[in-house]
Amino acid sequence: AMQGSRYPWLQKFTRVFIRAGFEHFLTFDAKPQQYEDHIIRVAEDRSNGGRIVGVGCAALKTARIHSKMSKVAYIFDLRVDEEYQGCGIGK
Repeated sequence: AMQGSRYPWLQKFTRVFIRAGFEHFLTFDAKPQQYEDHIIRVAEDRSNGGRIVGVGCAALKTARIHSKMSKVAYIFDLRVDEEYQGCGIGK
């Protein structure tokens, strides 16, 4: 769509931006690695051969709350296998 664009800088920016976006998602730990203090947890069903049934990440980061800088926990990328949803794995 942008081939022959009058804005070659925009075409180059878009190509680089999209490539960087895809590279971010190449590994599951790419997002947590952005934080100095992070953790990744995996839930497995040992009665089912160690099947992975859930995963989640958390990080400590500094955020402004009511005009004051505070350390807060940031929970993200929480996923639970459909068959195990409602069992309390994500609590």
